[in-house]
Amino acid sequence: MSTIRTDYLQSLDASEPALTLVSDGTMAMHSGQAFPTIPQNVSASGYTLVKSDAGKHLYMAGLVTLATTTYDVGDVVTVINSGTVTMNVIQGAGTTLRLAGDGTAGNKTIDAYGIGTILCVQSGVFFIGGTGVG
Repeated sequence: MSTIRTDYLQSLDASEPALTLVSDGTMAMHSGQAFPTIPQNVSASGYTLVKSDAGKHLYMAGLVTLATTTYDVGDVVTVINSGTVTMNVIQGAGTTLRLAGDGTAGNKTIDAYGIGTILCVQSGVFFIGGTGVG
């Protein structure tokens, strides 16, 4: 059984459902009625990601640490570097952060104005990928 997070959907007409379960088990989004959004978290400097950041995007310049917070498989956080210099994404103790595409583990970087998406694939294991991620 799958759970659909509807808290990030905004409906133009609250009387009409934004999503409908189709008989084949898929979900149908009603055209013109729902727009997915990704809430923003802004930080001015160093920040440690926490469970409540799942499903959001972090807009900042500076150091980001991926702590051993308990994330669920499938939790996603997007990090956007708002600065003009490379940002470091630190793999916290007890956490494995792998680069999508080659699987190397360890601390990663996001270039100036780059964007990286971090996905939890199992307890304590994450992949990061995106534009300017290395």
